[in-house]
Amino acid sequence: MTEKPFWETTYQDDTVSSFGKGPTRDLAAMRHRFELSRSVLDVGCGEGRNSLFLAEKGMHVDAFDVSEAGIAKLKRLADKAGITVNAWVQDLTKFHFKRTYDVILSNGVLHLVTREQWQEFIAKMKA
Repeated sequence: MTEKPFWETTYQDDTVSSFGKGPTRDLAAMRHRFELSRSVLDVGCGEGRNSLFLAEKGMHVDAFDVSEAGIAKLKRLADKAGITVNAWVQDLTKFHFKRTYDVILSNGVLHLVTREQWQEFIAKMKA
């Protein structure tokens, strides 16, 4: 039996922040560079700490993660805060871009797939 990653358990608890509260430090530091009307894709969003932060600032946010529990928690937190985030379960290696985004985030996820897979994803992202 394969053991699940710790975050699958912490995603079940809305009072616990699996990777820290609020946005990641790099996003918080760069936030001033984004315009409020921009569209964002948060790849591997987990429980949505960056997605929620950006949506709260008025951005249109699409977000996906391979974890059903993470997406469910993101949706619960967004509902509680009255924030809109378009979130769904998705494997980044099978993702196909159907629109363009002004900002694409991928924090702490690309190292979880093979080098070839993240290189292919980045090539699609740039296109």
